[in-house]
Amino acid sequence: MLNENIINFNFLVLTMNNNNNDEWIHFAKQGLDWLIKKMGCEEWYRRRQNVADYFHQVKILNQTKESIEQGDLSNEFSPIAIYNDWMSWYMYLVESVFERQGCDDPFQSSRIYPFFVTIGRDIDALESMKGIEDKLKIMFNEKQNKPDSTLYELAVALLYHRNGWYVEFLPESIQNKTPDLQITKNSDKYWVECKRVAKVNDYAEKERLEWQKRLFHLMNAMQMVGRPAFSEVIFKVPIDQVKEHVLASAYLHYITCGFLEDNSFFSTEEIDFRISWLNLEAINEELKGSSVKPNSPFMIKLITGDYHMDGNYSLALKPSLIESVNPDNKLYVLNDFYGGVHSAYAAKWDCIAEESTDRKANNLRRKLIDAVEQIPQEGKGIIHIGYETVTGSEVEIRREEKIKKMINEFDFRSKNIVSLYFNSMQFLTDVNLIDWEETTIRYEQFPDAILKDLLLFDVPDTKASDAVHWKKD
Repeated sequence: MLNENIINFNFLVLTMNNNNNDEWIHFAKQGLDWLIKKMGCEEWYRRRQNVADYFHQVKILNQTKESIEQGDLSNEFSPIAIYNDWMSWYMYLVESVFERQGCDDPFQSSRIYPFFVTIGRDIDALESMKGIEDKLKIMFNEKQNKPDSTLYELAVALLYHRNGWYVEFLPESIQNKTPDLQITKNSDKYWVECKRVAKVNDYAEKERLEWQKRLFHLMNAMQMVGRPAFSEVIFKVPIDQVKEHVLASAYLHYITCGFLEDNSFFSTEEIDFRISWLNLEAINEELKGSSVKPNSPFMIKLITGDYHMDGNYSLALKPSLIESVNPDNKLYVLNDFYGGVHSAYAAKWDCIAEESTDRKANNLRRKLIDAVEQIPQEGKGIIHIGYETVTGSEVEIRREEKIKKMINEFDFRSKNIVSLYFNSMQFLTDVNLIDWEETTIRYEQFPDAILKDLLLFDVPDTKASDAVHWKKD
């Protein structure tokens, strides 16, 4: 049984801008250039063009699609991503910082920068690690298309390098399960297995899709009334237990039964619901002075009056003026800025149901079981499990409780697991800054014997503290 010794570190990068002299941007560029070199320039140009072509095609479909005018808003809320080539999408986002400013999706690029910065600071170390070339081939493999896992492995490998260990990437084996790394220092040798969890679990993704079904009817009601508005919804039961038309009914009830007078919540057993009218004239005055990217924290704040980094927002905007950055260059995508809007409808939602909180706070048990299986019977093993904290503080507090309970009850069988690290990562973006935070929860047989520096990301100007970031928030 591992001795529980929880040490929590978090770091915060307070500001981000596109000044190429900033130290972290310099390292991100070095990381990108190295990855392009490893992929091969011709291959990169091909895959980069595929990224651009995808978005141009999506834009054509959106521009010719009549369904929004007919009330079908489903296309408005589709996530922006290149599902069949995540690595090229990530590299495109980083390259755009230097070559195509204005081509960006801030919510996704904030997840990528820390990895490129960390890689860029220690390229020589990665180059010297045995097995790195095979590991990069896996990351670039379009058929496997799982770069998040490999990027996490590279960050873990560099963490051990900074702590004075010799690191070797181990080849994958279909026949026999093997760990990802072997680390050596003097006479000490350990196996290291890394598992990265998907950004959101299956339940959270299902919840998002259930929200979109109800949002469709809500937005139709808002458009039918025709007055720009912002709806706030708090689900007190699991969303799939709420009938799809309830929010539309709540909207019409709210505006006809006097709730607007004091801006109070209309409450039922299932939901709390509130509406605020939007001042379209004031919004357009702001946009007239400076156009804004539609899918951005700044636009959300401009429309709704506020912005919370871990909030769930949906906007339906009909632009009156679109200004595009370098529209004639076919490599420029996501380059539209709104200089005015004919109409604006917005919604924000949260689910505080006990079942929702509990199921989003998965206890990572399956990942731990898989990781333990990868560690050989002979020798000492270390396990890293990485996950993102994207569903709010209440979920993360519950997840922390589940992790502690799981470790106290877990049977490692005959495997000699000497250390277990949970790398919880938060990559959020605010109106004028990026908020990168990290907390490491560790369980060790011998505290501080293997890792003294626990910060996974080696980003300039980081600040460490003893407070977990979800409780600080």
